[in-house]
Amino acid sequence: MRAYRKEQINRSQHLFGSGIQLQNELGDQRMKNKLVAISLLLAAALVFCGFSTAKPAIEKVTLELLNPMGVIEPEPYLALRPRLADYSGKKIALVHNIKPGVPQLFDILEEMLKQKYPGVTIQRGFNPGIQAQAQEEHFQEIAKGCDAFVYAMGD
Repeated sequence: MRAYRKEQINRSQHLFGSGIQLQNELGDQRMKNKLVAISLLLAAALVFCGFSTAKPAIEKVTLELLNPMGVIEPEPYLALRPRLADYSGKKIALVHNIKPGVPQLFDILEEMLKQKYPGVTIQRGFNPGIQAQAQEEHFQEIAKGCDAFVYAMGD
């Protein structure tokens, strides 16, 4: 029984193995034929297209590289005004953007300024959260009526 089974397995391996081998050989031959055909097509394309537009090797080529971002000119910096020599008797505006903690900061700053510079006047205000153009006009209006301007913001 065992000998028969072993012989049967060997025969089936021989039969199926040879069939697989034959299929592999046919598949390999087809793949080789496809590769040869593609190679010939590429070679023909290079010969017909490449030679007709090719320039002599002696001619120099000049390439110009462009920055896709363009040239962006930076905004001019606004210089700070010179510091005041003495704050005594001056009017100082304290302006903030209505964030938590800023009023407490200004309470302390106002107290320190009044102790250090007698006669200083403090004007407090806030930025109402308006657009940039109106904001600049708002700040210009505040700056007209004071000698110094402090702006604080949270976050």
